[in-house]
Amino acid sequence: MRETRTRVCAIALMVVLVLSVISVGAAAPALADDSPPEVPAAYYGEITINGEPAPVGTEIIALVDGEERGSITVTEPGQFGGPSIDDDKLEVPGSSDDAGESVTFEVNGQELEANQAVEWESADLQEVTLTGDDIGFPFIEAAIDEAESTLEVEPNDTATVVVEIENTGDAPGESAVEFELDGDLEETVELELDDGETETVSFDVTLSEEGEYEALVRTVDDEASATISVATDDPTPAPPAPPASPDDPDEPDEPTEPPAIPVEPDPNADYSEERRAAFDPEVGASTVTFSDDSPVVSIAFQSEESIDVLVQRYDVAAPPKGVRQVPGDGLTLQRISVSEGFEKTAGTIRLTISGDDDVDTDALTAYRFDDVDGVWDPLESEVVEVDDDRIVLDVETPRFSYFAVAETAQPTAVIDVDPDTTFEEGETVTLSAENADPGSGEMESYEWTLDGAVVGDTETVDIGSNLEPGTYEVELTVTNDGGNSDSATETLTVEEGEPPADDPVGETHETEIAVTDSGGEPIAGATVEIDGETYTTDEDGVVTVELENGEYTATITADGFEDSTQDITVDGEDVAIATELASVEEDDGTSWLIWFVVLLVIVALIAGAYYVYTERGGELSGNR
Repeated sequence: MRETRTRVCAIALMVVLVLSVISVGAAAPALADDSPPEVPAAYYGEITINGEPAPVGTEIIALVDGEERGSITVTEPGQFGGPSIDDDKLEVPGSSDDAGESVTFEVNGQELEANQAVEWESADLQEVTLTGDDIGFPFIEAAIDEAESTLEVEPNDTATVVVEIENTGDAPGESAVEFELDGDLEETVELELDDGETETVSFDVTLSEEGEYEALVRTVDDEASATISVATDDPTPAPPAPPASPDDPDEPDEPTEPPAIPVEPDPNADYSEERRAAFDPEVGASTVTFSDDSPVVSIAFQSEESIDVLVQRYDVAAPPKGVRQVPGDGLTLQRISVSEGFEKTAGTIRLTISGDDDVDTDALTAYRFDDVDGVWDPLESEVVEVDDDRIVLDVETPRFSYFAVAETAQPTAVIDVDPDTTFEEGETVTLSAENADPGSGEMESYEWTLDGAVVGDTETVDIGSNLEPGTYEVELTVTNDGGNSDSATETLTVEEGEPPADDPVGETHETEIAVTDSGGEPIAGATVEIDGETYTTDEDGVVTVELENGEYTATITADGFEDSTQDITVDGEDVAIATELASVEEDDGTSWLIWFVVLLVIVALIAGAYYVYTERGGELSGNR
């Protein structure tokens, strides 16, 4: 009987011990999971690439011990992020295992040099200056392969635009390739290209109406265009003329019928006239003369063949579909179509425009519309006649399409410097072309250079923060939509700045501390202790104190949150700091479970001791 009780007690004791071990093992992971996540480190500062402020769009990658952790895109030349609470920052998440690990920075896969060693620490906020030399950038170029494309189709047939997309830069890159038709986006393809890599992309489009359509392919860096022509082929071409009779060799050959003109008269044109050019031995070229009402007086082709010619005049303010607005102040617009196969024949066109006392004949420019690139190209021209009724120009053209004459005053480049052309090292000045005159038409492009290096392509540009003392020449080149350009220069002088004076004794700087929870919500009523002084955050979770230059440690506490410390450095300017507090997790029963297990173990031990004591007492009594 005594032996049975012994076994039962031993088994009960073992069960209690096993359950205790299992319970403690189950509680350990729960306790381990209660540790709060680490607050990311954050960085901001200046970045210089190849000696110039990094351009907008540059992506900076941050790596911890070689592993990519975060990125930021440059939105202002030479700057990434900022110190204020509202500024973006290069945030780098991590864990306690990353503490002290090296943080490095890259652009386009190439490492940048930092002005100081950067090591990852939770909630660290650092200003870092990054420099990179020989950093490559991608350039995604687009070129339409007209030989492989199908640009002339009949209604309801499919036109195909074949484009060669090449990365001509010196770094891998990616770009969306957009296909537009008359300004409407039709399709987009995403590409990633190594430097030097080329990929062919095809775009198909079916058009039901006759006419000409402008196809435009655009990448992040470049664009190319072509004209898609939709027309019905003439099913019954004119038969060739019969040969001369072999019986009479002295009889002159009858003229051969020229090929048909591949376009029909446009009902939207306000004037249309068709004539045939024939060879003129005295001139040594095929010539044709039009009626007095025509905007074209005559044409002399560099050919001896007969050529049919169709002249159609349009309202210069409402060009046909697919034709861009005439640059400058347009005066006349006409299309000259010729027999198929003669479109690329050079010639001299004599054009006429209405005489007007207000027209400046020295500012007249003749243009031909480039069907492939979709732009107006200026042509060599000369005013040969001026009277009260009309102005006549002779225009040299390499081929035939649309032609226009416009009054095009040259643009005038003007540089304004704010605040002054002389400034101290480290300061920034704004260069502006706001007062530049576009002449006739509108301004199309700007180019700023500093000592020959391009520094901007917008109306205004900021420079100077990274310039060393010395003199620099700034040049501005402006181009209007008529293809006319003008340049202006200005000299900038950068002087050595005076060394900063020591802060007067007792001068303070505003230090703003913003306290939030891990979700970014402000914590009102948090206590901030600095050098024995205690402050309390307002309803926005912010406390503002005045501190002299020096190093400080702020201890931050709040009900329901873990305590935190924040290092503060005041060095001659106001400081803004953001800190997050981790929530104290509520007791989920784990601590109670541990105490219960401990209590079970103690009870088991006491029961075991009592059992041993009673057993030994019984044995002693029996012996006695």
